[in-house]
Amino acid sequence: MLFPWLESDDRELEYLRKVAEVFLIHLLPPSYKGCSSVRHLLREIVACNGKSISHFTMDFLLVLNI
Repeated sequence: MLFPWLESDDRELEYLRKVAEVFLIHLLPPSYKGCSSVRHLLREIVACNGKSISHFTMDFLLVLNI
């Protein structure tokens, strides 16, 4: 059984957006935390890059098991 966030590409991207948002809230300096447009831009960059990294990692792990 797959994790719920891996059932579809859309759910995975939404999960990565939420994870990125939490990281950004904790890692950004206070002056940027209040700026939703900066957080949104960074969240999309992190989530989209995270999606390609996660797909690469999963593909790599699948190849190793063969």
